Formats: sequence, C-alpha cells, structure tokens
Amino acid sequence: MVRLLVLVCITLLGVFLGHYLFGTDSQVIVIANGWSLESDINVTICFIIVFYALLHFFEWSLVNTISMWSRTRHWFGWRKEHIAQQKTLDGVMEFISGHYANAEQLSVNNAKHSKQPLVNYLTAINAASTQGKHEERDEYLKQALLVDSSNVSLLSAKLRFMIEENAFEEAQTWLNAQPSAIKEHSDILPSILIVTQQLKDYENVIEASELLLKKKLHTQIEHELVVRNCYMSMLDQSANKDFDTVKNTYKTLPKKYRNHIDLFCQYAKLSIKLENSSIIEKELFQRLSKNCDRDILNVVNECNSQYATDWLGRLTMMKQHHNDVFFIDTIATLSLLDRQWKLAKEWLLKSIEIMPTAQRYEALANVQQQLSENSGALDSFNKALTLRKV
Repeated sequence: MVRLLVLVCITLLGVFLGHYLFGTDSQVIVIANGWSLESDINVTICFIIVFYALLHFFEWSLVNTISMWSRTRHWFGWRKEHIAQQKTLDGVMEFISGHYANAEQLSVNNAKHSKQPLVNYLTAINAASTQGKHEERDEYLKQALLVDSSNVSLLSAKLRFMIEENAFEEAQTWLNAQPSAIKEHSDILPSILIVTQQLKDYENVIEASELLLKKKLHTQIEHELVVRNCYMSMLDQSANKDFDTVKNTYKTLPKKYRNHIDLFCQYAKLSIKLENSSIIEKELFQRLSKNCDRDILNVVNECNSQYATDWLGRLTMMKQHHNDVFFIDTIATLSLLDRQWKLAKEWLLKSIEIMPTAQRYEALANVQQQLSENSGALDSFNKALTLRKV
C-alpha cells in the first residue's frame, strides 16, 4: 500500500509538472505488429495505477488465503494457552493472598496448557505443603521433575522437604547421586549444611561451610563458628576411645584452631578427664599467666586431686591476677580439693570482700565447719540465706 501511494504521487507529480513545462496535452501511442493504440496520457496513467492496485490486492488475497490454515489451525490451542496463563496468574495471586486450596487447584488444573508449567507446579507444591498435604505435594514435585529434572528450585524444595521430615539419611543418599554442579549450587548448599550437621559428617560440614563462605552466603565469623563446633564435636567423639585418639585428633586440627581458646580448653578438659593432665599443664598455665580467662579457670577447676597441690602453688605465684575474683575462686576451689582449710578460708574471705554471693558464703561456712568454727559457720550460713532471699 505504501509503494502504491508513492507511485501515485510520483506519477501525478510528473504529469502536472510536464503539463506545466510544455503547456500542451500529451498522447500515448502504442504500436505492435500492425496493431496500434492511442490514448490520452492521463487516462493511461490512471489505468496503470488502477491495474497496479488490483495486482497488489490480488497478491495480498492470494498470500493470506494460502497462509490462513497455518494461522488458524492452532487457534484453539492458543486460546487454551491464554486461559491457562491467566489462571496461572490467578493461582499465584491466590497463594499470596493465603487461599492455598484455590491456589493449588488453579495451578494444577492449568499446568498442562501453561507456557511455564514449572510456575504452576511450584505454586501447587508450596500450597499443598502449607496445608500439610504431603502426598499431594510429593506428587506435584514428581510431575514437575518430569518437566525439568535439573531445575534447582525443584531440587532444593525436594531436599528441604526431606529435612522437614527428618529423613537425613535419605537426603544424604539422594545428594550423593547428584552431580557436583547441583551440590555446589547456592540454593542447595544451606540444606547440605543442615543434613551433614545432623548426620555428624563433620568433614562435609566444613566443606559445605567453606563453599558458603566462598559464595558469600556465610560471613567469616559464621564460617569459623561452624568449623570450631565441628572440631569440638570431633574431639568429643574421639574421647569415646582413648586419650591417644583425642591427642591425635587435636594435633590434626589447623594451628589457627588449635590456638583458639574454646578448642584448647575442650582438649584440656578431656585430658584431665582421661587422667593425662600433665600433657596440657605447661600450655595451660602459660595461657593463664598471659590472660586470666574464665574458660581456662574453668579447666583448672576440674583439676584432679593428685595435681591439686602443684597447681595451687602455680596459681598463688601468679600475683598479677590476685585481684581477679574468679581467679581467687579457683585458688579457693583447689585449696578445698587439697583439703587446705585455712588457705581456702583465706581466699574465700578475699573473694567475699570483692563480690559477696550466697555460694561463696556457703563455701566459707563449710570450711569453717571443717575448722570447728561453728559460730562463724552459722553466721556465714545466715548471710548466704539472706543473699538468696534478695
């Protein structure tokens, strides 16, 4: 149509411009094989234009007639797709509005004709899960995986549902069958961390945490906390065997974590429990001399009676900590363990002077009874009772 208009404009411009320049009427004479045709140029031009227009119309009609079948044979399918898309959107809106039953039905019923059936199945899966319809949820998940078996959102949902049902061993078996690309995906890694933690698979816990840190899904602090807890649990597990296993486990830890106060204190407590206090004695008091840490003091409080005299002597020599009430309590505890009643009384009085508590007065009363100071013991018990009532 545009070409026809351009042709008409050019032709009319030529006719009027020619008439204006020459000032005479023009004739068109066509002679061919003894046959001739004479006509006014304006009539000829109009005929050409009409003929060209008819030719264009015929071409348009022919092309559209031929292509009509290909354009109309899928009309019903297109209509179903359009309706399915609208119903899919309605299902999502129903889910957002909290109408889970309606969302489930709208999504499932129109999944077949939807251009994006995974949207339908994901909506139905979450709607069924929210309603506690686990069988229906698993069936929708199965159908969705038939559409796209490698879809990470579906795989993540499957793993999450297994975790919710406490099927950790099943989840681990399923994970082992997945390719590395799936297991290292950002949506899967948090669930892997939960599964491995529940199964106490500490090596894989650490590996998962490192990947989470690498993908910036964990902060450095969160990662170190996860790793420390793993190493702590590994030490506890090794204590079920013998001290050599505990010692070897501790030595295999990275130096950064061996130096961490929590892990060292756990190792020291296990050493004392398994009657190998001499192994950690030197490092224990080196750390304590530098920093009066309450975790280390708690380790010292678990001292075996056979080491009480020696450790008590070491503590009393650390005069830089003699103003710390918890350090004083530790000296008093070892004094009681070593049955040095007078020394225990002396240090308990110092701790009470700094921070009087019912527990300290009760400990003092027990010491006074051992020293046959009955009136003093009664007075200490009364003070402890008064503090408990406050």
